[in-house]
Amino acid sequence: MENRNGKVFLGIAILLLLLVVGVGIIRSASGESIIQDKQSVAVIEGVRETPSVSMLVDNSDSTEPPLFILAADGKAIDGADYQRLTGARADASRYVTFPNLRLVNQSNLTITRFSVCMKSKLAGERNCLQFRTVKIAPSAEFLVTSKDWAGPRSKMRVKFAEKDGAFARANRTLDLDSEAIWMPGDVQDYSIELLSASFENETRWVRQR
Repeated sequence: MENRNGKVFLGIAILLLLLVVGVGIIRSASGESIIQDKQSVAVIEGVRETPSVSMLVDNSDSTEPPLFILAADGKAIDGADYQRLTGARADASRYVTFPNLRLVNQSNLTITRFSVCMKSKLAGERNCLQFRTVKIAPSAEFLVTSKDWAGPRSKMRVKFAEKDGAFARANRTLDLDSEAIWMPGDVQDYSIELLSASFENETRWVRQR
């Protein structure tokens, strides 16, 4: 009888020990997660506070663009900061965000649709963004943000996170820690240009070169 009781007490002691160890592991993992989250926020804020830099704009064309790009700017960081920021491997020494743009309608017609492109001088490629339903009156300004560019791109880069033993699509707020918002290269490696614009009278302007 005493032997049986001893085994029962030993079993209870082992269970209590496992429970304490398990709680300690959970607390440790939770603590590490909180530290990582704080570090991630600190990196994002550090990049956010760095001054934006002007990007090259190409408003030239054989015909005058109806939507004039007044200004373009973005953030530029090195590959190490990109890796710390996004968690992705840096394949380039420098990275730049998609640009924030300020445009003005210099035509005498309301613009209802337009496309603008970020052209790479290194690869000769263009990343274009189209606004299909806008209403920009003559002399009115229109703003484009880096998140406008990155939105469609982020949908093509689906990430999954483990939750309750299963994997589900990770719904993350689009911010500077997203790979989709960055392009490899430096500011001088890109230029911004208007590709096309459509008007309320159903006519269309297209860049000639």
